[in-house]
Amino acid sequence: MGFALIGRHEPGLEALLFVLAGAAAGAVEYAGVGQLASRDARRIAFGVLAAIQSVGRIAATVTAGALWTFVSPTAGLLVTGLVTGPLLVAGIGCLAVRPEPAR
Repeated sequence: MGFALIGRHEPGLEALLFVLAGAAAGAVEYAGVGQLASRDARRIAFGVLAAIQSVGRIAATVTAGALWTFVSPTAGLLVTGLVTGPLLVAGIGCLAVRPEPAR
């Protein structure tokens, strides 16, 4: 959503948004899979995470692309952000109340 709300000529802010997006992805992978899956199950857990992310990326790309093309670029970015934002918050909530890490 940040990309839809910033001006065109703000490279510093764009760079910050890219860094934040990368940090969020890394945190989910590290905290969600690396810490919760047992050492023996990590390869499978990362594979399942990659599959889920791939399906989500396809859906997001189709949705954002259609909105970008038929409505406006801002609409594509905003709607995608409005859908993925709550999912990210839900994921953080699930990780916050996670059970004891597997051994």
